[in-house]
Amino acid sequence: MSFISDAFQIFLQKISLPEAQLAAAQRSNNALRSFLENDEYFGGLLLDSFLNGSYARRTAVQPIKDVDIIVVVDTDWMKDDPGRAMESLRRKLAQRYDRYRTRRQRRAVKVMLSDITLDVVLAVAPRGLKHPLRIPDRDAHQWIETHPKRQLELVGALGTRTNGNYSRLVRLAKAWAKGRVAAADRPSSFVLECSVYHVTAEHLSRISTRGIPAAVATCWLGSRRP
Repeated sequence: MSFISDAFQIFLQKISLPEAQLAAAQRSNNALRSFLENDEYFGGLLLDSFLNGSYARRTAVQPIKDVDIIVVVDTDWMKDDPGRAMESLRRKLAQRYDRYRTRRQRRAVKVMLSDITLDVVLAVAPRGLKHPLRIPDRDAHQWIETHPKRQLELVGALGTRTNGNYSRLVRLAKAWAKGRVAAADRPSSFVLECSVYHVTAEHLSRISTRGIPAAVATCWLGSRRP
């Protein structure tokens, strides 16, 4: 069993983010958030900013594609069309980064740097920062509800209760899907994370007290149960 456990650990090291990528991600997101916080105009509108996505949940595998950043502003922004609100954010970011490096997507403004991409998501908090947020959706032409901080809380709690096995299982699942499933049939990263979350939560006692090989087996058998 020691050989199998060692093999899993080595594989996890290979697929996990190296220190250089982690440092680049940290440096880039800090610079962007600092720019918005200290901006004479935008800084007065900014209520909160925090990391989101697989990088924040510690479930990313290399090479890291992007880092998600949520920026929460005053609810007055909801009076504007989602596309126009995102364009206002893009123009502000273009003051810090070259115009050709910023681009609106469906729900985020993408900032393309030489070593990493930042997805900046505009958000408002109609019921307060501890409650679900609303983010612009250009295609739907409306502000849709999401609760990223609650997701981070749930994932963090499960990670603690499983002694870190949850994030390891997610990274293994992502690496397996990338290597074994054709791109057209491959589930999204977030779908994989949710699937592993529910199976892990259902078999918590076995996954939290066992090593990675046994946790993988438990997760695999649990996912195949009708």
